[in-house]
Amino acid sequence: DDLVDRERASDALPPGDLGTDDIDEAIEAVTTVWSAAVDLGYDSAAATLVEGLIDLGGRRLEGSALADRSHAHLATITPSRLKAKHRLRAFTRLLFVSAVEPSTPWTAVLIAKRPSGDKYVAVTLGPLGEDPDDRRQFAEQAMEELLELYDTGMRQPALLPCETAYAWQRGLSTGRDRALRDAEKNWESARFSPEAADPAHQLLFPHLPSTGDLVDEGLEQLAARLWGPILPLCRERTL
Repeated sequence: DDLVDRERASDALPPGDLGTDDIDEAIEAVTTVWSAAVDLGYDSAAATLVEGLIDLGGRRLEGSALADRSHAHLATITPSRLKAKHRLRAFTRLLFVSAVEPSTPWTAVLIAKRPSGDKYVAVTLGPLGEDPDDRRQFAEQAMEELLELYDTGMRQPALLPCETAYAWQRGLSTGRDRALRDAEKNWESARFSPEAADPAHQLLFPHLPSTGDLVDEGLEQLAARLWGPILPLCRERTL
C-alpha cells in the first residue's frame, strides 16, 4: 500500500482512476510471484555464500554462489520475462554448488513471467543425481564442457547466440522443422530484439542473416553441447 501511494504521488501513473488498471495488474503480478516463491520456501534472508575451489582436469575454478542450505536451492525470483540466459546462469550456479557441496541435493528455482503471454512460470533444475558421487561427477563433467566452450569462444567468435541456440535445442524435441521455426523467431523475427540485429552479431556474423545459415555454419553442434545437458533437468509449472 505504501508503494502504491508513492507511485501515485510521484506522477508515475495517470491521474485518478486512470492508473488503477496498471496498479491492479502490478499487484496481481507481485502476488502471483511472491506466493509461488513462498510456497517453495523462498527466503532471501536465508541465503548464504557457498564458496569453493574446484580442480577440473588441471584447471582450478574458484567462486561463490548465494544459496539457501535449509531448502537446498538457489532461487531467482523476478517479474521479468524468463530468458534462456536466466536458465543458463541458474545451471552454472547449480553445477558449482553441487561440485562444492555434493552431499546436498541442490536444485535451482526460477520464478518469472513466461517468454510470451501474461502467465508466470516456475522452473526447477536438478538435482544432478541420486547420490553425492553422481552429483559431483555430473557437475564436474558439465563444467569441463562449459570451459571448453569458453575456450572456443576466446579463440574465435562462437556461433552460439543464447536465445536462438536455446530455442533450437528445445524445438528439436518435436523435430527439426519445429526447431528451425523456433530459432527463426529469436534470430530473425522477434518483435523487439531479434538476435541477428544485435550490434555484436552484426559485426561478427554479417554473412549469416538467416537461421538456416547459422545451422549450416555449426549452430546445431554448439547448441547441443551447451543446452543438451540442461533441458532434461528442467521441470516447468505454470502459475
